Amino acid sequence: GLIAFLETATGASGFRIDERVAAADGQAQPFHIRVQVPPGLEVHRALIERIVDHEKPAYVTCDIVFTPNES
Repeated sequence: GLIAFLETATGASGFRIDERVAAADGQAQPFHIRVQVPPGLEVHRALIERIVDHEKPAYVTCDIVFTPNES
């Protein structure tokens, strides 16, 4: 649902959600996700952050990673 919301809001596809994010010790961080944003959407940063914050469960922490444009 979150990916569909982000794609609809930005008009772009290619979002990815990783549910098994490794901590510094290599172990999976419980209740943590990483949202990977496709290239070229940095301009929508505030919108994406707001959507993710409102749609994820309150107990889940997250990272939002913007994929750089390919040169």
